[in-house]
Amino acid sequence: MLNAEKIANSLNEASQKIGDYTVDLVSEAVRALEKIENVDKKYKKSLNSLKSIYYDIQELSRDLELEKEEVYFDEEERNKTETRLDIIYTLKRKYGNSVEEILKYGKDVKERIEKIENAEEYVNKLKEELKEVTKYLEEIAIKMHKMREKGAKFLEEKINKELKELEMKNAKFHVKLEYDEKNRFTQNGLDKIEFMISTNIGEDEKPLVKIASRWRNVENNASNKKRTSRRRQCRCNGI
Repeated sequence: MLNAEKIANSLNEASQKIGDYTVDLVSEAVRALEKIENVDKKYKKSLNSLKSIYYDIQELSRDLELEKEEVYFDEEERNKTETRLDIIYTLKRKYGNSVEEILKYGKDVKERIEKIENAEEYVNKLKEELKEVTKYLEEIAIKMHKMREKGAKFLEEKINKELKELEMKNAKFHVKLEYDEKNRFTQNGLDKIEFMISTNIGEDEKPLVKIASRWRNVENNASNKKRTSRRRQCRCNGI
């Protein structure tokens, strides 16, 4: 676009200079020599050379006019192009370093606008997708629950047998397995699992983790008492 403008301006200037000055001046020179061409042969020769120059200049002037017509330059089109370029540079400063990034940003904005304009439809679509996912998770959770029921029964039998062999005939181990559809889905599905144990007949079941924790505290206390007793004994013996 800039080259076309430069070429058009240069051709126009050259054409004007030839048309306004050169052709007229050479024409006047030809007429002046015509008055003395018969006086001497050298003037005749100079006249012929000048006429040749005159015809060459005329032909050059016509060529320049044709070339001007061939070079298309529209100032209004140039202004539009410059305006578009200014807009692109402004967008690049705000939304990206390339035209591709600007187009991507525009696409993202368009998608967000479409979601807002079609919010109800979009929400309904998400609800349907949520139903499908929830249904799938429930099916998996039920399968997991059934597998755990079998595993819990096997584990109860195994541990209760071990308790009897350890002379803990009154102790009873139980896997408390609860399936609750109101629970939130976790990696365990919808199950709540807890190991329970009762150590005596008629005694309520208690969480195994609490009893284990209690026994650890008892063992720690006993161990601490032994260490304290040894230190006292050592002091008494003068060690």
